[in-house]
Amino acid sequence: MLPFGAQSNRPDNAMQEVQAGLYTASFTADGTVVASDLQIEVIFEKNGVTFTQIANGRLTLVGGMQDLPISTVIIGDEAFDIDYLNTDSYAQEKLLEWYNAGKVVYIKLADDTIVTSSGQEASYELLPEIVRYFDTTGIKLFSK
Repeated sequence: MLPFGAQSNRPDNAMQEVQAGLYTASFTADGTVVASDLQIEVIFEKNGVTFTQIANGRLTLVGGMQDLPISTVIIGDEAFDIDYLNTDSYAQEKLLEWYNAGKVVYIKLADDTIVTSSGQEASYELLPEIVRYFDTTGIKLFSK
């Protein structure tokens, strides 16, 4: 639920059932939106009846990739605070699967330095358009 005036809070993005009982949808905020502690409202329509519910958790739209915290580990389109990675089994499993598949893992070492897990310097252009950043307080989105 975006702050008043930012964009429509009802973007009409259709959900897709990816497996029994699990749905996914995407919403893209324009590059000017920066907001924190947003609620996620799920609207589901079936047989002409509308159901709404606020999802667990909160979302923060932060800014550009250069704003990712130092020591962030970037795995595909997800990025993890190193402390979160050290304690969360989902993040650890994702890292192991990604690394064992021979895919590139990026690590932010300084404000202007990103390297691969093999130590080669990389640029922000190699990163996905948007990453979901996980820290101990929730999920935050960063984009190019």
